[in-house]
Amino acid sequence: MIGGKYRIEAKLGQGGFGVVLRARHVQREHDFGAVVLKFLQSSVASTAAARRRFINEARAARALSSAHVVKVFDFDFDEDGAPYIVMEYLEGRSLREVLHREAPLDAARALRIGAQIANALEECHAAGIVHRDLKPANVVVTRRSGAIDFAKVVDFGIAQLPDTSLSLSLLGTPKYMAPEHIEQQAISGAVDVFALGVMLFECLTGEPPIAADQSMKYLRANVEVAPRRLRQLRPELPQALDNLLDAMMAKDPQSRPSSARLSARLDALASEIEDAGLSPAASRGTLASQPTESLVAPAELPSAPHIGEPPASAGAVLVLRPRHALLAATVVLVTLATVVAAAAAWLDDAPRPGPARRGAAAVPRREPPRRDLRSPVRANAPRRA
Repeated sequence: MIGGKYRIEAKLGQGGFGVVLRARHVQREHDFGAVVLKFLQSSVASTAAARRRFINEARAARALSSAHVVKVFDFDFDEDGAPYIVMEYLEGRSLREVLHREAPLDAARALRIGAQIANALEECHAAGIVHRDLKPANVVVTRRSGAIDFAKVVDFGIAQLPDTSLSLSLLGTPKYMAPEHIEQQAISGAVDVFALGVMLFECLTGEPPIAADQSMKYLRANVEVAPRRLRQLRPELPQALDNLLDAMMAKDPQSRPSSARLSARLDALASEIEDAGLSPAASRGTLASQPTESLVAPAELPSAPHIGEPPASAGAVLVLRPRHALLAATVVLVTLATVVAAAAAWLDDAPRPGPARRGAAAVPRREPPRRDLRSPVRANAPRRA
């Protein structure tokens, strides 16, 4: 029992920076439901920078009231003096997993998700908070009040707060880092707008706006290479959407739109696309073909290489439902059984050499390849005379 009221139930995941646990909030024999407890890894808990960043994460999320930001309920220290954060328990998938399985998304759906993320950013930036590590792995897609895709921004581990001096630190995930962030210039909410532009491009096309065969190459490409235009891959989508995404990914932060009203613009474009009756995107491949990432989250895809001390995985607040796990195991077993049956049938039907008939022309005989899987009984059976 942590803090006399949080009963640990399971370990959800860990990264190089933190450990995340599922717990029950139990007090005076009353069960107040599931919560998530996040602790610093013991390997970094003693460093002042890690503890300061951990406290900043709790302060950043606690200061925000948007429904699209993960809720932080409490911050405390356990009996050994280790700090921990108490957050809401989310059941869903990260946007990274959604893209891996379903990209490219229907355009209206992608823009509705983007509008919710923009809603969270608008409140963050109005409060002087910059997330600095916005990416699909740090957005959880869950259900709420009938909404199938209810987006929540998580993991404020490297967020910049108004009273912190981390603006020149090179921390983040290369593919989603804005040029000024990479070059360690002063940053603002414009870096989050850049990251959201990259995410929306991926949602709509299934591909990144700038191609790189290694994730770390984005540190140079995002500074020097112009992103592709949306309508190169989705020509049926409105020119206004193409122009908006191009502006969001502009090299100059002053040329990017503000997060204020960005949510409303994305919602309006989604409605325009729905009214026009544009068909859902045809499959053009998925992000599975892109450079993989290094920090693995439970029930999740790998997340991107992280510069600086890697934060605890955002996937730690995700849950793989039991029926999904059972279905996945069944598919694997059926596939294996099919492969074994096919191999056995091939061995049974394969021709075997025998004696030539009298008077028949001699035909060069090809020896069959050695088969390690052949039945011992068949292998040792005597040939007919």
